[in-house]
Amino acid sequence: RERGMTPGTIISHLEKIKSLFPDCDLIRFRPDARDFKKIKEAFAATKDTKLTPVHRKLKGDYSFDDLRLARLFL
Repeated sequence: RERGMTPGTIISHLEKIKSLFPDCDLIRFRPDARDFKKIKEAFAATKDTKLTPVHRKLKGDYSFDDLRLARLFL
């Protein structure tokens, strides 16, 4: 929480960067392979990019910030 930024704020900045510069390499922020696989499968199963259905599908095992971060790499 350096400079008073929350994880949500940082993820918002990453989302903005991704939208402005789609080819920008953000791989260092990608969740680890095991978690990413589970989250990716949940997004595919819900056929949606909205977070709440995925959060429910994963029974709350991952935070909304975790889901937002993973969604950057789908």
